[in-house]
This record gives sequence, structure tokens and C-alpha cells, in this order.
Amino acid sequence: MSNKRILWLDIVKIFACFGVIINHSLDQFFMGLISPSRPISFFFCIIQYSFARIAVPLFLMTTGVLLFEKDYKFKDVLRRIIRILIPLIIVTIIANYKIEWVESYSIKKFFEEPILAAYWYLYALVGLYLITPIAQKLIKTFEKKDFIYLFIICFIIPGIINYLEVFNIIKISHFFESTFISSLLVYSIIGVYLKKLEKNKKNRNLAWVIFLSSSFSYILLFSTSYLNNGYMISIYQDCSNLFVGLMSVSAFYLFRYYFEDKKMKLENIIVNISLTTFGVYLIHMLFQTDIIDSKFIMNIFSTNHLVAVAISELLIFSICSVCIYLIRKIPVVKKFL
Repeated sequence: MSNKRILWLDIVKIFACFGVIINHSLDQFFMGLISPSRPISFFFCIIQYSFARIAVPLFLMTTGVLLFEKDYKFKDVLRRIIRILIPLIIVTIIANYKIEWVESYSIKKFFEEPILAAYWYLYALVGLYLITPIAQKLIKTFEKKDFIYLFIICFIIPGIINYLEVFNIIKISHFFESTFISSLLVYSIIGVYLKKLEKNKKNRNLAWVIFLSSSFSYILLFSTSYLNNGYMISIYQDCSNLFVGLMSVSAFYLFRYYFEDKKMKLENIIVNISLTTFGVYLIHMLFQTDIIDSKFIMNIFSTNHLVAVAISELLIFSICSVCIYLIRKIPVVKKFL
């Protein structure tokens, strides 16, 4: 089974999935509970949250590699959309009845917005599938300079403009960016380029420089903003953030550099965990509140914030992964998870 898979992409998926759990755990629970008066706990969460921001971009780049290097016709796209919609509908129904703070949901609302904000990615994924047949043909004509130009025009420049506005330096008309390609699609396309980029020490060192410098910049700006405002402003929650983008593309290349063509003793375990990541993404919000609000976690939190945060995240990922692994034993369910 593992021989047919791209193992380094499986590792990326596992990291990205855990990153999503970190994002949602910190964003919805712990960030509101941990005060800057506890500097060690506060900055631990800031740093953890910052690195977890690359989770969605990593998922998108992985999806781009797996989608755009194959020949998908429109009927293939329809099948993939159905495989997304059925689990989404099922988990929406469950969330509507299980999660107390979810307001009354209807079929009309299902089309307007996801029942939980975490499921926005599935809506975006449907759009990505729809554009896949066209994007494939476009990408096949791309040269190296075309990928770089696309990333600069549709990601770097809008990212700089966002910061110019945040710091009240200048406000650029939104019409300027109105015809740019979505940053979500750009991530998916750049994933294809990074998979083909030559593996050498020069590119590796450049990737480390970009990753470390952009990480430092994001953490510095994010922590300063949070301390000044007392909450997160939207630019630091957006995966199209300039520094999140630079962290993501460099991290993706580094994952490939260090793990591609490497033989690992835990290969089968890595593959099996990777196969559960989509299901974990689907159900983790159903377990998250119960685990974090449990007496076990709250007792730990009252004595050691850092340990409580780490244990809750590991528990959410582990419990959801085991559940999906067992559910996937059912042949019909396996097709959708």
C-alpha cells in the first residue's frame, strides 16, 4: 500500500492536520484564557499558533500536487465533489444536533455558509475541483518563471498591500486586485512547482532563510498586534498573509527535501495516519469542546497551561484518528474518508 503513495506528502498531510487542530484549539479556546500576564504560556501559544498557520496552505499545495499532475475530466471532477459533499452533509447534520452553541441550521443556510467555520475549506475545495480541468491545461504550459511570476503577482504584491493598509501607510483600491487569481488556487499551483524544483543545498539553504525570516517576522508582528489590541486582527488569521505564504512554500520544499525518497521504519504507520487526516478534519470539531472542557484537561490547565494545551491537542488528534481508522474498515465509508 505504502509503495503506491508519496510518503513525504503523507508526512505533510499529518503535520497539516495536526496544525489545523492547533489552530482551532487555540483560536476558539486557549487564546482567550491565557493572559499576557503569563508570558511563558502566552508566547508558547503565540509561537505554536504562528507555525500552525501554515496548515491550510500545506493542504492546498498537497492537493495541487495530487490533482494537477493527473488528467481529470469534468466527470471525474463531479465524482470527487460528491465524495466531498456526502461527508460534509453528514457531519453538518451531526453538528446541528450535537453542538449546543450551533444555531438552528437549514438547507438554505448550508448553501450560504458552513455550519462551523472550520468547514470553509471543504467549500473552497469544491471550487478547486471545479477549476481543476482548466488549471491542469494551464499548468502544463508553465515554465519556471511563470510559477514565480504568478506567486509574486497574485500573492506577494497583495500581501504587501494588506500590510500597507494595516499600518495605515496607504490604502490601495480593491479594484487593483479584483482580477488576481485567488491565493488558495495560487497555493495549489505553487505546490506543483515546488515538487519539481531541483533538490540541492542552495535551494535548501534559501528555503531555510525564507522560513526562519518570515516566521520571525510573523511572530513579531502577530504578538505585537495581539498585545496592543487584546485580540487577533483578521490579517493574522488569513492564510493569504504574506509571511504565512512565505513560511508555507519554504516549509513545503523542506518537507520534500528531507523526506522524499527516504526509507522509514514507520512507513506503514505514517501512511495509515495520513489516510485518516481527511476524516480527522471532518470530525475534530465534534470532539474538541468535550475534550478541552473535560475535568481532566481543566484540572491540568489550572496548574500548568502549557501541558494542558499540548495534551488536549494530542488527545483530539489521537482520538479522532483512531475513530476514523476504525470507521474506514467499513468498505462503503472508506470511499468517502
